[in-house]
Amino acid sequence: ALATFGLESPNIQPVTHYALGSRINDIMVDAHNNAWVATDTAGLCLVSCLRYAIKRIDIGSPGAVFSIKPQAPGRLDVGGEELYSSLMLSEGGQVQQAHQPAMPATTVWDSLQTAQGHWLATHAGLFFAVANGVHQRVHAVDPVLGAPARVLIERDGDLWIGTLRGLSRLRE
Repeated sequence: ALATFGLESPNIQPVTHYALGSRINDIMVDAHNNAWVATDTAGLCLVSCLRYAIKRIDIGSPGAVFSIKPQAPGRLDVGGEELYSSLMLSEGGQVQQAHQPAMPATTVWDSLQTAQGHWLATHAGLFFAVANGVHQRVHAVDPVLGAPARVLIERDGDLWIGTLRGLSRLRE
């Protein structure tokens, strides 16, 4: 379930409650205060800030969605079960699939855009692409970085990668 609350001094008051019927894997709030929800069985959902209504977004994959990441203004990266897609958001609230790069049949757990390029944390390992390039697997022979990757974080110019075998840091 997903619930929203309002801050009414001095108490927090429930505003509304949504029953999604699925586990929630990620939540992202966009610049318009819409909530994007990644779920196990309901796919990608948008909770409108204006109507407080849930809209399922068709991204061409019926599987679980694990990651929603804002990219350039008006663009979201979505990763999931054998899924990686880039969505363009129009000012009218419409969602269009910008592109779906060729990827191996694997689960995408996280994505991250850095100054060097675009990273993907997948069940098949770590992937990287320079701007407008094709994602290629990197560090496949490394005992930690070659393991299934789950999370990517950039801090102070370093890339932190969480895998099933541990945490690594790549420095520029």
